[in-house]
Amino acid sequence: MNEEMGLRLDRAIADRAWGTLEALCDECELHVAPEVSPLVAEHMLCLLLMQRPEQARYAFERAGGVVDGADTSSASRDLEMLWRVTCAMHQLEFAQAIGLLDDILGQPQELAPRRLTLVAHLRAEIQSRVLTLVARSHTSIRLEDLAHMLGLSVDQATERCLAREGWSVSMDDGVSGSFVDIPPDSTSSVRFDARVMELGRLTETLFSLHS
Repeated sequence: MNEEMGLRLDRAIADRAWGTLEALCDECELHVAPEVSPLVAEHMLCLLLMQRPEQARYAFERAGGVVDGADTSSASRDLEMLWRVTCAMHQLEFAQAIGLLDDILGQPQELAPRRLTLVAHLRAEIQSRVLTLVARSHTSIRLEDLAHMLGLSVDQATERCLAREGWSVSMDDGVSGSFVDIPPDSTSSVRFDARVMELGRLTETLFSLHS
């Protein structure tokens, strides 16, 4: 990969232009076989950022020769870690995906800076998605449960909730814990059909926390 391509990639990431990043990854694959493309990880990450985990799985499978073979380079480890994230997102296991991304961010030496930036963007995107789903499906939720789903501490989750318009956090009464009070979401009736599976998975996650 030449210097010009690297600059174009960095510009697309800085602008959060995921469609442009996908096109650049596709362009790179035109010149090399998919299994040796240096941008497989970037391609997977931008597809996940665009909420297209099925295509991210396909990008991984096309590069399967690197991961399944004897290669033990850092590039292979990158793909193995991202494969687990992709599977979690495909199954709508958002809390698990965030946990895996936290593991990746906790080992910065494992990924190149460009990929670390994309991982951080993806973590923030998933957290935003979880908050949107919660807003569409709850008027109240235990703060500890929400913190778990976001991969945050209780204090961090409190800050995120208070930053959202109309959200409030009740004080811990020593019995049931703190709760987040959420105003009704006026868009829920319009877009519920597109999120029914995700809302179902969110409910299952909450149930598992109390079972």
